[in-house]
Parts: sequence; C-alpha cells; structure tokens
Amino acid sequence: MPDNWKEGWHLDKRVNLSIIVVLALQVTGFTWYMGSVAEKVNNNSNAIVEIKEQQETLRRQGSEQKSQLARIESEIVGLRRDIGRLINALED
Repeated sequence: MPDNWKEGWHLDKRVNLSIIVVLALQVTGFTWYMGSVAEKVNNNSNAIVEIKEQQETLRRQGSEQKSQLARIESEIVGLRRDIGRLINALED
C-alpha cells in the first residue's frame, strides 16, 4: 500500500469540476425526486383515510336503509292483509 493512502481521503486537483457539478446535480435531483415521492405517499395516505371514512358512512347509511326497508315491507304486508279483509267484507 503506498504511503499517500495512509493520509486519508482527499480531493485530487485532477478531478474535473464537471464531475463535481454532475454529482451535485444528481444529489439535488434525487433529493427532489424523493421529496415528490414522499408528498405523493402522504397524499395517498390522506386519500385512504378519507375513503375509509366515506366507506364507513356508506355502510352506516346502508344499514339504516336496510332497517327502513324492513319496516316498509312489514307495512306493505299489513296493508295487503287489511285490503284483503276489506275485499272479503265487501264481497259478503
């Protein structure tokens, strides 16, 4: 191992400035890209929470409509029974 390797890491003057600029641009671009990905993930998380709330509201409304429909059906059965009795009373 050469002696100059023991000194530690250093930037050689032979490294082109363009390489440093390109690396800086890549790091900046990657940081910007990851920021946009994080923002999209956050937006999707918020949308999922909102959709779950809407789903729960729809489920609750469906349950209420189910019980209302059951009451309406029982009222129709009762009305049919009453109409049948009226028809029988009119025929006699």
